[in-house]
Amino acid sequence: MIENRYTFFSLSLLSRYRTELMGLAAIGIICCHTHARGVEMPGWLLQIFSLGQLGVSIFFLLSGMGIWYSLQNMSLIEGWGIKKWFIKRYVKLFVPFLLITVPCSCYCLIMENHSLWWFLLGVSTIRWWINGVGAWFVSVLVVCYLLSPGWEWVLRRVKHRTLLSAALFLAIFCFGHLFMNHAEESAFYFVGFWIAPYVKRSVRIPWIPVVLASVAMYLACVIYAPLQGLPRVFFLLPVVVILPCIVFDFSRMKSINKGFRFMGNITLESYLLNTSLPIFGLSYLYVVLIGIPLAWVIHTTSDYLTSKILK
Repeated sequence: MIENRYTFFSLSLLSRYRTELMGLAAIGIICCHTHARGVEMPGWLLQIFSLGQLGVSIFFLLSGMGIWYSLQNMSLIEGWGIKKWFIKRYVKLFVPFLLITVPCSCYCLIMENHSLWWFLLGVSTIRWWINGVGAWFVSVLVVCYLLSPGWEWVLRRVKHRTLLSAALFLAIFCFGHLFMNHAEESAFYFVGFWIAPYVKRSVRIPWIPVVLASVAMYLACVIYAPLQGLPRVFFLLPVVVILPCIVFDFSRMKSINKGFRFMGNITLESYLLNTSLPIFGLSYLYVVLIGIPLAWVIHTTSDYLTSKILK
């Protein structure tokens, strides 16, 4: 038991603590937005908070993994299986998105004298693809969901799914920025897709070498000048995914886990509010204090509406 617990990491923990990891991602996003919202802090604290941008990568990783699981539970052979899958996914995404975006867009429509066309492009997520304004995370997820059934179909029919997944990840990670912002974060959606079967089979990996290699790659990019142009923070993703799961797995962490699960359940809503509430002129402290309970209210409301729509 000691060897298993302390030298090997079961990928099944990514599924068991998926909600907690989502909560960690939500907290990270709140932290990394502090400087952009004008919060003054010491340089060392800014460096720590900047690591919160990994929260988006965690969200994409877990989203890709969750979508793969959902596709396994759908009968995609018949046309209606695919249609029902798309309807369910987009309803779950757009209900909370519209509950937040429509009121905020209406406010901007009135106060900033925007056109109706601007409003329609925003609520349809298309505006971000045109001029980079809006909830980019949701805009990218719309496309990822559209591609997912086809990508899952391809992976089931190729012999070298790992090689193909790695090629797609590297292509998006290295060259995606030529076509869109935040390509590096979105690339991890397809990593989640790749590892999902291994998560389902509870494959174990020796986690210590993985974590050490991850930290070493990050430090190499910090110290070695020619590598400093790389997005080095992403090399730490295995660290911020593996180590929290190990901590979450301790029985004494159950009470703390509840807090992370709470944040995990409102991740999408808290992200949307975190980027939307500043338009009302609130300081970032109030954005956080108002945003978290409001995110829970919207999450509860969207769950109710979603269940009614999909009934």
